[in-house]
Amino acid sequence: MANIKITDLTAYTDPLNTDVLPIVDVTSDTTKKVSIANLLKNASSGTAAAPGIAFDGDNTGIYRPGADELAVATDGIERARIDSSGNAAIGTSNPGGNLHVQGAAGDACRFYMTDGDAPGVSNSLLLYKSGNTSSITDRSASGFLTFGTADTERVRLDSSGRLLVGTSSDSGGALLQVSGDRIRVGTAKTPASASDTGTAGEICWDASYIYVCTATNTWKRTAISTW
Repeated sequence: MANIKITDLTAYTDPLNTDVLPIVDVTSDTTKKVSIANLLKNASSGTAAAPGIAFDGDNTGIYRPGADELAVATDGIERARIDSSGNAAIGTSNPGGNLHVQGAAGDACRFYMTDGDAPGVSNSLLLYKSGNTSSITDRSASGFLTFGTADTERVRLDSSGRLLVGTSSDSGGALLQVSGDRIRVGTAKTPASASDTGTAGEICWDASYIYVCTATNTWKRTAISTW
């Protein structure tokens, strides 16, 4: 084959694994070949600081921290990993489940979910964990949270903080609204006296009375009877 410049060769954009590349062995002054598959297969395992597959002049890339594991590093630090069981981890190298996200030491863990119609952190659903504090918050101005079973909404927390049970619409503005034909307080309680310890708004019952705490440590009652 006549000499030809590399720049004059036809670009090959869809190589097969079995295609080969010529390689010059400088030590023995011979030309050898390696297949595309073996070229990638024989990449070193690497480390977070020196990934086996990395960008030129950078310590960002992919490496293998252990057998059947894959990790991604940026700036020489592991950021994400998939372990041999297929569990994915971000911020930790030891996932405790299918997806494990861990915040940096001394910092909270925040997981934001946004949709394409209202992008941005301010319109997100935020899952937050810091020490003993855990929260789920819809950050959009008119956002609300729903909880359901059997693909049906059962409870809603609306943008005004009202808890709606059995309904998705506010009626009357009360902070707790139940759309049903009964509410159950499962355990009886009898205040020791009209001045027993209590906070305004508490309600309890026994076999003879319904009790209402109308002010701090102040109870009133009404008798109940059969009919």
